[in-house]
Amino acid sequence: MRRKLLGVAIVVGLLVTLLSLQTASASGPTVTRIKADLWGTSDFQDLGIQNAWMAAYHVDAITGSTISRGHDGVTLNGPGSTTVSGIFEVANVDSFTVSLGKAADGEAHARLYRVNNATSVLIASLDNYMGAGSQTIVYKSVSRTSLVSTGYLVPRVDPRRLVLAFYYPWFQAGSFDHGPWYDTPVGPYRTEDSYDVSSMVTQAAGAGIDGFVVSWDDVGDHTQRFDLVLSAAAGRAFYVAPVIELLQFKTSSDTFDMDRIKSTISLALQRRTNPNYLSVNGRPVVFVFGVYQMGSTAWRQIVDSVNATGVTPFFIGESPGADYRFDGNYIYSPNGHDTSWIRSTYVNRARASRYQAQVDPLVPQQLWAASVSPGMNVSYFNPLFPQNQARNNGQRFSDTWSSAMPSSPEWILVTSWNEWYEATHIQQSEQFGTKALDVNRSWASYFHNPTSGGSSSSGGGALPNLPIPLHWRI
Repeated sequence: MRRKLLGVAIVVGLLVTLLSLQTASASGPTVTRIKADLWGTSDFQDLGIQNAWMAAYHVDAITGSTISRGHDGVTLNGPGSTTVSGIFEVANVDSFTVSLGKAADGEAHARLYRVNNATSVLIASLDNYMGAGSQTIVYKSVSRTSLVSTGYLVPRVDPRRLVLAFYYPWFQAGSFDHGPWYDTPVGPYRTEDSYDVSSMVTQAAGAGIDGFVVSWDDVGDHTQRFDLVLSAAAGRAFYVAPVIELLQFKTSSDTFDMDRIKSTISLALQRRTNPNYLSVNGRPVVFVFGVYQMGSTAWRQIVDSVNATGVTPFFIGESPGADYRFDGNYIYSPNGHDTSWIRSTYVNRARASRYQAQVDPLVPQQLWAASVSPGMNVSYFNPLFPQNQARNNGQRFSDTWSSAMPSSPEWILVTSWNEWYEATHIQQSEQFGTKALDVNRSWASYFHNPTSGGSSSSGGGALPNLPIPLHWRI
């Protein structure tokens, strides 16, 4: 077993890493970007950094061999040479050990550079000529200052820190007169009335909401109701974007009416010149929901068709996978999950959205939008499959906010402003009053002004208090 000796070193490194991360200070692990030249004549050349996890890597050049990825570095299989770029999350320790292993015969060499900015800095040189007849490994201690310096700050796709709420436009006069509603709005309520819609925008803005993501399909008068929200936002710093409800376009269990989807997206994009229509870097934003049931191949056909018109929307969907070609991704709701799941899942979404783009010039970085919610109760409208996430007097809402923060999202998505059927609403209501609005106002202020709290970085790559990656656990 050629890797037996190195395997022992890796296990030791894992144990040290676990202890280091579990006892790290509130600043948590830091991100650093490393470029490594690795070459040799041995059967393998194994390069690793203890107390660090390689979250993403890219092979910039390689000759004569293949590359295998490890948890803390790479292995060059066979004689040859390679240049590799990697993003590492490192533990909160003062020094790190770089290791260079090889097989019994031949030699191995490595040069490590920190490339956290425009200047490349040599941080370690390792040469392994040791022994014959056994595997060998050499070590070099590297200071935190050398390996990390002040860390690598992943750029944010959108520098604005927006709080957006999902808005549902299908409530009208009489909607709440009958039915098993868990909760109802305060006073008359019509999403087809300009006065009521304007009042909602005013109330939302006062609670720290920067815009509405308006549910849209081709049923009824949703187009006009979207326009009412745009009109209500006029003259305010309040954004509006559509979320296309793809499941409303299903024609069978596995097919969609592609033409209707394209037509609906086109209707939305006709409003892109409105100053309140949300855009990112000049590209109009379109959210979609239900893309998993459509699949990536069919969705790419939609994207290609829309782009062929000369308009290139900023599409945001539920998957960070490159095969969908989304510009941003989100998870609709955290309900049904505990805070540990929310925290770890959101952090991993942030990693998937950002890291590979920092080392591979062909991979675009995605915007990450993290959802928060006060709770839910669909038992009244779906008694056969009841789902209830207790609000606990605002604590659940606050917990989802605090669990979203470690992923350092560009945007926060509130689920929801007024989904009364699922009772995820934060709007003032008969049962809960303004509790959710008050909680949102406080957290939105914190999110909008991260330096005031000190733990939510303004950079997309700073992920404070990261959980230990699952594959580090022994």
